[in-house]
Amino acid sequence: MANQSTIISVYPNPFLNSATIRIYPAESGEATLEVCTIQGRQVKQLFNEILEVGLSKTFILNNDRLASGVYIIRLVTKTKSIIQKIILIR
Repeated sequence: MANQSTIISVYPNPFLNSATIRIYPAESGEATLEVCTIQGRQVKQLFNEILEVGLSKTFILNNDRLASGVYIIRLVTKTKSIIQKIILIR
């Protein structure tokens, strides 16, 4: 699996009420999935557990308590940080 990368899929994007976030991990280990403002301030933590290679994980991001705008979905593992931009419209 050394040639593969972890993939984060977000849909729909932009979103109104909720978005589905799916992670396809290329390595196993501890991971944190966060929603951050474009300035980098964490506004939600969706996951803080172990990811296993070959097992995708799915999360629902609801728009509760979030203002319209651009956010960053950030997956942090022991070896890397992967980001994906998402847009909330109201």
